[in-house]
Amino acid sequence: MERGLKIHPPTTRKERGAARSELFVAGSLSWDWIEAADQAGALKVALHIHRVASMLKARRFPIYLKQTAELLGISRHTLRRKLESLQTVGIIDVERKPGKWPDVYLRWS
Repeated sequence: MERGLKIHPPTTRKERGAARSELFVAGSLSWDWIEAADQAGALKVALHIHRVASMLKARRFPIYLKQTAELLGISRHTLRRKLESLQTVGIIDVERKPGKWPDVYLRWS
């Protein structure tokens, strides 16, 4: 630490919120759900979907492929494949409509 440099903890609610910008997964998950997502090879995507569903307090919501893929550090094509594999094992249902974002329905968690 340089001389004369003072570090002050965040004091306002807005500053404290900005300091806690890490992602999280809220709620409880059954071990069977985690194993099914892992066997599908899409655990990270499944956890993200569960996180979004928890934040929105909804089981059905649109998934924005480009933003989600960038957030998870994968390509849109890889994200689509992982969504299909999660649908195959029965964790989610994906409803695709022409010209619209796909809707994801979280079946069980």
